Amino acid sequence: MSPSRTRAGLALGSTAPYRPGVAEAGVLVEDAWQRRGVGGLLLRRLAERCRRRGVAAPTVPWSTGRSPTR
Repeated sequence: MSPSRTRAGLALGSTAPYRPGVAEAGVLVEDAWQRRGVGGLLLRRLAERCRRRGVAAPTVPWSTGRSPTR
């Protein structure tokens, strides 16, 4: 990666042999890049790749990754 580029996020997809045509997706966006459309862009690109590989649409288990403070 060149010094002028920054990593803003990461998208991953995973399939399981017992559920053909189904993938689970995960997206992580750096705090400084949140609310700028990065997560949506990553998820759209991941969905595109899934479709090319025969997966209709990836499922996304929803979580903010943060637990409530008590």
